[in-house]
Amino acid sequence: VRKVEGDATGLAIAINAANEVAVAQFLAGTRRFDRIVPLVEDVMNAWPEVCPGGTPMTVDDVFVFDGIARTLAESVGSA
Repeated sequence: VRKVEGDATGLAIAINAANEVAVAQFLAGTRRFDRIVPLVEDVMNAWPEVCPGGTPMTVDDVFVFDGIARTLAESVGSA
């Protein structure tokens, strides 16, 4: 949580999106429960390299950041 506090890169959006992807995979039977947190951590660690930069200021920005994070979660989740 402290890593997100004061963050202006949309990391909280990325964490939420990664968690939703991981849980959906778990519910679909394609991810073990104990692999949810590692996927979220992988997205958190990769986020500085892929975030679009700047602070999300509008709802549209949030949707863009969310989409990028979900794509990232899907890609690192399949590796």
